[in-house]
Amino acid sequence: VDWCDSMLEDMCEDLESIDHSIRDSEQADFEDGFDDWDWVDSEMQLEAEEDARERVQWSKEMKIQNEYRQRLANMTVKYLNMQGSEIHTSKPYPLCHVEPCESFREAWLHTLHEGNSPDRCLSLRQLRLRRQEINKKPIPAETLQYRSAREVLLHDLDSGPAGPIPLDTTKLVLGGDVITDTWSWRELLGHSLSNDVVHVQVVYISEKATGP
Repeated sequence: VDWCDSMLEDMCEDLESIDHSIRDSEQADFEDGFDDWDWVDSEMQLEAEEDARERVQWSKEMKIQNEYRQRLANMTVKYLNMQGSEIHTSKPYPLCHVEPCESFREAWLHTLHEGNSPDRCLSLRQLRLRRQEINKKPIPAETLQYRSAREVLLHDLDSGPAGPIPLDTTKLVLGGDVITDTWSWRELLGHSLSNDVVHVQVVYISEKATGP
């Protein structure tokens, strides 16, 4: 009997020990689960805060860019001949409607799909022909927005009262320097007067003079 009682006690102790081990393991798993959810919640919170900061930064950047683009759109270019007489005046910057984007990433994705118009690849002479095809109506700004400032100025001059001009040989001079395709609109604006007026000198070179 004593032997049986001893065995029963040992079995009870073993079962109790196993039960404690199971409960301890379940408790540990339960706590680990809470730790995992805490980590996920923390990561989501950090991501939300980062997204909010990016949106604020994007909003500030867009405000600056819109103000700058509006200033470019209001920039007046006065074209002067070699004698200093004004031959044409306009606001040539091609201001286009910009679809509002909510983030830097969205804007980047948008640029991948924009500017696919075949008119982007037209030469200045072809743009002249296109104007004739559409009864001399202005070329849409979207067609000009990816061109260099020099090309846009030549197109503007060619389509104005002073045109047509010798497109291949006409030189545009600003501040003593010839405007090239590397010039940006920012550089042009940097040469403007206090009221954002830019004086561009037009140097016509006869196309015959440049022939063989």
